[in-house]
Amino acid sequence: MLEKISSWLIVILICTVSITLQAQKDWVKISDISFEGNKKTKASIILRELDFEVGDSIRLVALQHRLKTNRQYIINLGLFTDVQLASKPVENSDEEYVILIVVKECWYVYPSPIFEIAARNFNVWWNEHDRSLDRANFGIAFTHENFSGHRDKVGLQFQTGWTQNYRIGYSRPFINKAKTIGLSASMFFRQEREVRFDAIKNREVLVASDQNVLFEQYGAALNLTYRPNLFNRHHFEVRFNHNQVADTVANDLNPYFFLNGERKLAYLSFRYQMEIDHRDFRAYPLNGDYLNWHIEKEGTGMFGNRNSLVLGMRYGYFQELRNKWSWRTIVGAQTNLVRARPPYYSHRGLGYGNNSIRGYEPYVIDGLDFAFVKLGLRYELFQSYFCLGRMAILEAYREVPLKVYAKVNSDWGFVHDPYYNDENHFNNELLCVSHIALLHKLGGGIDE
Repeated sequence: MLEKISSWLIVILICTVSITLQAQKDWVKISDISFEGNKKTKASIILRELDFEVGDSIRLVALQHRLKTNRQYIINLGLFTDVQLASKPVENSDEEYVILIVVKECWYVYPSPIFEIAARNFNVWWNEHDRSLDRANFGIAFTHENFSGHRDKVGLQFQTGWTQNYRIGYSRPFINKAKTIGLSASMFFRQEREVRFDAIKNREVLVASDQNVLFEQYGAALNLTYRPNLFNRHHFEVRFNHNQVADTVANDLNPYFFLNGERKLAYLSFRYQMEIDHRDFRAYPLNGDYLNWHIEKEGTGMFGNRNSLVLGMRYGYFQELRNKWSWRTIVGAQTNLVRARPPYYSHRGLGYGNNSIRGYEPYVIDGLDFAFVKLGLRYELFQSYFCLGRMAILEAYREVPLKVYAKVNSDWGFVHDPYYNDENHFNNELLCVSHIALLHKLGGGIDE
């Protein structure tokens, strides 16, 4: 009897050892991570984007998928035109692997001339300003996207013409050893010879002067960023703004511009913003989602002519479907928790930047609260690489990815305005528009 028990124990022990050894072969250990092509960018900046590190163990069957996912993380840095990850076993070992990351760096220095039209968008300039080249801004902007190799950015702008605009800023994504805290600072000065003082039928009503400055603004901002992991960011910003408008605007055209006929509006603002981003490619996502919400207090009692508490959010969802089809949903909303009449200068709703809906580009729909939904169905017609060859001065841009999509969009929006809606028929009305478009993405781009 004892002999049979001993035999069974031996068989069980052999099977257990065999299963354990087989399980060990299913896992590989990352023994080293090496880099090629990062002549400027520090290796630590790339390592910060990976979801594994030296010493971690990864299931062998999941290794290629992990490398593909981490390639997306590195591309989202915006520092490289191409990224490739490869793995190979260490010599004389089947359980240890080396990860090789090969990158092709962008050109980080962008000294660029400024020549732009002074209008809210191209449609407004074309239809309402008679395509006048007198409404031009010119100057030079200098941007370095990777100043010291730590993904820190330096920006300078000197602009004159219809609008004077001078800016200087510096941002560094990590200032601590754990690479979780970043800091940025900026200062700006702006003068304009044209002021929008009202809106009638949801179109801007402007006053302009060929010689006199009608609006002046200057200020500074300090931003602290906390990034505890790859997907979450927290922003804390304090900003000082000083605004001044001409007497003709404050006294004659719109005494609500800064309220009570005031010529000056100066205030401190505090803003907290949280981002949760799980998109595959941030420039043009096909899968994943993101959530961005913020709360901002303008006016602290130090200055008596500004009091606002704004809460806003933005959510995007992206899903790749079958046979080159993909779906996109973007939802945004904002409300001012202070319900008193705001200065007309800061009374903004839809029609500005990303807070807009297609088909209403010529219009401004202002209010205390707004919400919108953007739906889009996309079909990839083809994708390829656009080869410039020797025509491209910079080697990094000799091959540029090109994608062409056909899109069907449907945008919906609503703006609540209890104060400035008498002559604006889009306010307090449900807005919607649908259309078909052909979109090409050369080297990426933002899909809004």
